[in-house]
Formats: sequence, structure tokens, C-alpha cells
Amino acid sequence: MVMEALWRDIPEFPQFKELSLEEKPLLDEAFTQFPPVISEFTFTNLFIWRHAYQIRISSLQNFLCLLSDQGERSFFFPPIGEGDMIKCYGGMLRFLEGKATVPKIVRVPESKVAQIDWKTTGMKVELDRDQCDYIYLTKD
Repeated sequence: MVMEALWRDIPEFPQFKELSLEEKPLLDEAFTQFPPVISEFTFTNLFIWRHAYQIRISSLQNFLCLLSDQGERSFFFPPIGEGDMIKCYGGMLRFLEGKATVPKIVRVPESKVAQIDWKTTGMKVELDRDQCDYIYLTKD
């Protein structure tokens, strides 16, 4: 019930709005229900980088979709929510066709990648080492 009230001002895909402080309660609740496993997928991080990444938000099915709207370099972050993830990925990638040089969804956690039989989706998964989280040894 609380989530439904928070979703009220989120435009329906393919319409978007700029990420603002108004979305903090919604994203905080969404990240509580669907905990991220990547360090940069928090409201604070997304908000701090919202101008650099031109972050926009929309709702598609039962998912929140975050777009980095940078013309030919545009991409989506993994959708937040539950439902038919493959259908959601497909909608997001079709949206980027003709807009982005390479339509892509970035920073998808390994746990999510492992849940899908990618051979049947027509989509391709690639590891991007430059975007992997890292740990420093304290002695270093």
C-alpha cells in the first residue's frame, strides 16, 4: 500500500522524469524490498551522480527503471521490482535501439545473471571488468 502511493508520480514507460529528492522514499523502500548487491545502487549514490549520468526514472510493469540518458552512450541500470524480468529487459533494450550505440543494461549483479537461461532470450551477457566492485587489502 505504501509503495503504491509512492509510485503515483512515476511516469509509465516509455515516459521518464528526472531523478529528484521526491523519489528518495520510493527508492529507499524499493531497495529495502529488493536489496541491491552492487555498491553504487543506492539512492544517495544515484542522486549524487544524477547530473553526470542524466538519470531518469520510469515504471514498466512492476519495475522501476533507471535510465542514464546520454544520447549514444545511454544505458539502463537493472530494473528494481519483481515480475517478468526478461520482458522488462526486452522493453528497455528496444527503447534504446536506434538511440544508443550499444543498447545495454549495466551493472546487473551476478546473482541475477545466473537466474536466467540467456540462450533462449536472444540477449547477450558480457562481464565488464571496469565496472566490477573491488576490495582493497588494508596492508596495501
